[in-house]
Amino acid sequence: GFREGAETRTRLETLKRLREFTEEGKVAREEKAGGINTHVHTSKSFAYFESPSDAVWQAFLARIAVFGINDHYTLAGHEEFGKACRACSIRATFSMEAVAMWEEAAKTKQTVNDPSNPGRTYLTAKGVTRGFPAGCAGDADLKRMSSALFERNRQIAEKLAKVIATRLKAKGAIAWEDVLSLTPHGQPTERHICLAAARWLEKTFQD
Repeated sequence: GFREGAETRTRLETLKRLREFTEEGKVAREEKAGGINTHVHTSKSFAYFESPSDAVWQAFLARIAVFGINDHYTLAGHEEFGKACRACSIRATFSMEAVAMWEEAAKTKQTVNDPSNPGRTYLTAKGVTRGFPAGCAGDADLKRMSSALFERNRQIAEKLAKVIATRLKAKGAIAWEDVLSLTPHGQPTERHICLAAARWLEKTFQD
C-alpha cells in the first residue's frame, strides 16, 4: 500500500503512528542521543532509504538531533522531509547537491573536492527549504541541468547495454524504461543505471 503516489496511508501518518509506538515502549531506540548528520540522500534522487520519511524514521531510531537532506539535482523531497522531521522533533537542514566538471583542472590533474577525480567538483546549495516557484530563474536552471543529465544518463545506459551485449553475448541487459522505473520523478542517475544492470545480471546469470 505504499507505492509512490498511490499510498493507502500517507507516510507521514505512518511515521507519527510509529513514533507513538516508540513512546509506548513497543519500539526500541538507541540509548545515546544527540547525533548530527546533515548530508543524507533520499529516494527522490537515489538512496538506501525508500522515502524522505523512511530516512527520518531511521534518524529518529538512532536519536539523531540534527538531520539534513541533500538530494542530487532535486528539491522534490524537501517538503516531506521537513514535515517528517517536525513529526519526530528533529531539527532539519536543507541542501541540494550537484556535480560539475572543471575542464581546466581535469587537464592539469588538479583535484577540487573529490580526491579521486581531477576536475570533478561537488556543489551544494545550502538552506534551500522548499521548491522553486514555477518559471523563476532557479526553476529554469534546475530544469536545464536535469534535462542535460537525463540525456547523458540515457546515453550511458545505451553504452553499457552495448558493452554487456558484446562481452557476454547477451542482449536486452538494460532497458531505459527499467532505469526510469527506479526513480519516482523521472530523474535517473548513474546509480539507477548500475542498479538496473545489477538486477538484470543477477537474474540472467545466477551463477
